Parts: sequence; C-alpha cells; structure tokens
Amino acid sequence: FTDSSLDGTTHTISRTGNTVHSTGQSKIGASSIYFDGSGDWLSIGDSADFYVTTDYTHEFYYLQAGTTGEDSYSKAAIFGQSGTGSNGNPRAALWRETTGFQWYDSEADKSSSFTVSGKNVEDGEWHHIALTYDLSATTMKCYIDGVACSQSITSYTPGNAANSLYFGRLQASNGSTGYFNGYLDEIRFTKSLVYTAN
Repeated sequence: FTDSSLDGTTHTISRTGNTVHSTGQSKIGASSIYFDGSGDWLSIGDSADFYVTTDYTHEFYYLQAGTTGEDSYSKAAIFGQSGTGSNGNPRAALWRETTGFQWYDSEADKSSSFTVSGKNVEDGEWHHIALTYDLSATTMKCYIDGVACSQSITSYTPGNAANSLYFGRLQASNGSTGYFNGYLDEIRFTKSLVYTAN
C-alpha cells in the first residue's frame, strides 16, 4: 500500500490482518482495498499533516460487503484517528451508520450524522463520499454521490489528537472497537475545497 501524495510528503502505510488489494471489485482502475471486518486495517503513524488548519476535502469510493465487525453501536469504521485504550478518543473519525455516515471529533466535541433522503449506502453498490471543511465558515459538509447531505457541522474547529490514522478500524469513546467489511477505492485527502455544491 502506497501513499501517493503529490507534494512529496509521503507516509508509511502499515497493514494489519488480511487487508488486501482486491481485483474482484474496483471503482477506478484494476483494484480496490478490501477489509473483511475481522481485525483488518491500515494505519499511518500520527503526523502534523493530520492537524489541518486549512480548507480540506476527504473523499473516497465505498462499497459495503457486510456488517461483520461492527462496534457496539452497530457502526462500521471507515477512517479516523483513534487510540487503543479504554477511551478511543476518536478525532476526525467517520463511521457508516444504517442510513448514512457519522462524523465525530472528540477533541472538538462535535459530531453529526450525514444522510441524503432516499439514499441507501448499504445496497452493495459503489458510492462516492466527500467530506469538506470550510475554514473561514468553520463548517463541515458531506456529499454522497454528489448530493449534499441535509446536515452540516457549524462553528467547528478540528481538534488535534496524537493518535495514528486508521482505515477500516476505529475505537469509540466507550472503548468498543469496530471494523469495516467492504471495499474502499481512490482515497484522497486534499487541502482545498474540491466541492462546494451539488
């Protein structure tokens, strides 16, 4: 697994469990990243790059394969920074819920569920997810398949936590660890507002 940052600042990506490049499913190119929901994840050690003080966009393609590995809240871990103790202290963390996604930042004490009316993200199809943060407006928004979610997070200044960045694994504030069973493709973190409207 390779970090293809365009600014030349690359990070080492560590694999745990059976996380693999799968040629069985892909949205763009010949493969995607598959997590089986049973102790699989990718991780990158904590970095100052994760404490964003600019506009940013986090985006990826997502396909759910099943519900194996969900945490005690019945949520699947997509990505975020979290610890490994009794309190995961999740920061900038995204979970898949039944009807959409949840963003939670324990350092800033901000959270929101993001949904699009009539959109089912558990249908076994590929979906494009984009999270945007507008620094001047201190507002986070989410787009699912190019459609803005009805919710947003306002008066939000992202926190900073000295935890690794995980994909496919997160630890909730109650210590419950959850995993993701499915595929991710074209994960991209950009320091700009790539999307501002539908």
